[in-house]
Amino acid sequence: MKFPRPLFYILAFAFSFSLFLAGCRNNPKTVKLFFVELYRPDQKFTKEYIKETGCDDHLVGIDRPIGPSDDPLTSALNQLFSAKENLPQGLYNSLSLSDLKLDRIDTQDGRTSIYLKGSYQLGGSCDDPRFVDQIKETVSQFSKITNPLIFIDGRSLEEFLEK
Repeated sequence: MKFPRPLFYILAFAFSFSLFLAGCRNNPKTVKLFFVELYRPDQKFTKEYIKETGCDDHLVGIDRPIGPSDDPLTSALNQLFSAKENLPQGLYNSLSLSDLKLDRIDTQDGRTSIYLKGSYQLGGSCDDPRFVDQIKETVSQFSKITNPLIFIDGRSLEEFLEK
């Protein structure tokens, strides 16, 4: 059976477009989680980094998939707090000893406040800036969030670390 050319092109376009849409639904979005590449005097850093953090270490962003209907900020924080094992080689999560959870996110007058709850444990003085930087960089990747306020059990992140 021979199709008239215009009909063939219309059907081919419709088929291609439906494949494109199906592919969009199956491709998850991604978020960046920020981990620490520790400084070792005998080795060079191996990953591209976004900034330096505690004790001459580097903060590195790693893409992680999220579901198509997941809220990116919520998913990023939940994944960061639960990343305790199976990190990419050479990376460290200063939050891995902690038991933090996202309580809520409030946006008022263009200012985002992020409330966390739970306990935290740091592995030494170098972990203080790593801890803060990992959370702040993970949150700050979202263009709608500028200079977020972050609280743990009702206290600001900086106040919380002062003890």
